[in-house]
Amino acid sequence: MPKYKCESANCILYNQVISLNKARITIIDGKAVDKNDWCPECENKRTLIREPGMTSTISGTNDQLLKTKGHI
Repeated sequence: MPKYKCESANCILYNQVISLNKARITIIDGKAVDKNDWCPECENKRTLIREPGMTSTISGTNDQLLKTKGHI
């Protein structure tokens, strides 16, 4: 279960650890992008709290993204 923490001092969720049931990670331009990275309150990027056993390496390409846009 991924956990996130907003570190924006002006946010009402500042420093609170939020647990989510799942994460969806997409590869965009060779980088892993997690849609849960962004705080729902202040919209700043949150910190993912890594725990033992969490995936630390993700591989992939933009193929699926390009297919959905009709470029492949």
